[in-house]
Amino acid sequence: MSCSVGNMSNSVRDMSSSVRDMSGSVRDMSCSVRDMSGSVRDMSCSVRNMSGSVRDMSGSIRGMSGSVRDVSDSVRDMSCSVRDMSCSVRDMSQSVRDMSCSVRDMSVSVRDMSGSVRDISSSVRDMSGSVRDMSGSVRDMLVSVRDVRDTSHSGMSDST
Repeated sequence: MSCSVGNMSNSVRDMSSSVRDMSGSVRDMSCSVRDMSGSVRDMSCSVRNMSGSVRDMSGSIRGMSGSVRDVSDSVRDMSCSVRDMSCSVRDMSQSVRDMSCSVRDMSVSVRDMSGSVRDISSSVRDMSGSVRDMSGSVRDMLVSVRDVRDTSHSGMSDST
């Protein structure tokens, strides 16, 4: 029996050693589970932070979308204004062309009027010359009439 007790003692010792080994393995496993739990907590925290960041990005994108819409409206308004300005410039160009034609027509009319005034001036000079000639003729006729009168007065006085 002593042999069997010795064997049993060895078996208990082996079993005790195996339990110790198993306890160490369970302890290692517990540490590993704790480490994994910490990693899961860290991952959960990271996911929460990432979720917040995505929410912030979504808000920023919504804000940018509004800004882009505002810029688009402003560009559309500016495009309409440029189109209106282009029409105004085109109208002004047509008005300047019309005015240029009117000035050209007026220039022709002024040139024609100037020619007519020169013709009038020439006619007035001619008429002035004719009036001088006529005046000279009237003077000559007056002298002749006086001579006739004087001669007729003197002939009448000689006859008395």
